[in-house]
Amino acid sequence: MQTLAAVSPDEAALPLRERKKRKTRRLIINTAIELFSARGFDEVTLEDIAAVCDVSRGTVFNYFPYKELMILEFMDAYMSDRLAAIRAGLESGTEPTKLLWQALDVPKDAAVQWPTFLCITARELLHHEQDRADAAQRCLSYLPLVAEIIAAGQAAGSIRTENAPEGLALYLTEASLVSIARNCMRLTGADLDELISNRQHVLMQGILAR
Repeated sequence: MQTLAAVSPDEAALPLRERKKRKTRRLIINTAIELFSARGFDEVTLEDIAAVCDVSRGTVFNYFPYKELMILEFMDAYMSDRLAAIRAGLESGTEPTKLLWQALDVPKDAAVQWPTFLCITARELLHHEQDRADAAQRCLSYLPLVAEIIAAGQAAGSIRTENAPEGLALYLTEASLVSIARNCMRLTGADLDELISNRQHVLMQGILAR
């Protein structure tokens, strides 16, 4: 079972109170992921998570007012290693459009391991309540990285400049995640890869400079 890392190198230097808060946050997320995986997302309540963590429901609620936030934070952590490698490529001068293709593959690969969680992530990004949609955007380090890649591509002349990088990043992310989420529960392997790759190609054609 994939879980959040116990302690990051930077965390060891934090004050005790902050370390305890982060430890509790990780406990809640890891417990929630185990329960969601075993019982199904809709069958698990905040009370269930609190009971297994041996904390109050109020404690869980203070960290995560609704269950979807746990999924968002977990998925962001799950994708972090791949995103770190892409960021390193951006900093070393790798061609932005190549990095953008790599970035689009990250949620597709995550959907292979966590299809239900990827669907929930897409749903939150498109939530009808703007506060929920905004919270989803803030949770995902994927979005600002894609915006940075697009900005680099615009500066290099390989990506169209009519729209701001942040807007294009949100458009690409939402469209890509929705496409993945709609198909990852019914297709697998090469079939899913081919379908998503074709749709991502269409999306990329819309933003590449001509």
